[in-house]
Amino acid sequence: MSANEIRMNDRTTFRDTITDDGTAVDISSASLQQMHFFKPSWRNPRTNEEFPPEVAKMTTTNTSGGTDGIHEYTAAAAFLDRPGTWRRQSKVTISSKDWYTDIVEFEVHENLEDIPGVMETTG
Repeated sequence: MSANEIRMNDRTTFRDTITDDGTAVDISSASLQQMHFFKPSWRNPRTNEEFPPEVAKMTTTNTSGGTDGIHEYTAAAAFLDRPGTWRRQSKVTISSKDWYTDIVEFEVHENLEDIPGVMETTG
């Protein structure tokens, strides 16, 4: 797998740092930690099934304890289920105050086996 590309069905880890004026926010006591992913619309070229755009709210973990403001989400194998331009934004709630990161865009690329006619068996 290329380190520079995210592909359909990858188990990619997404990591964000919650900051306030450039300083990391201690999220160790957060009552809510999420990453919100906007999935683009997509029509499956094999089945012609149409998938409308949607927002998935995924629970994150702070693997380093949270005092550094870092939290992450590792995608399940079927989560990155369509190619296109995705967007994500983190949300953390501490003492009834919501903290949001900037919205980040990223591309999810198809695998060859997901493109009709490319990996078809011949005879």
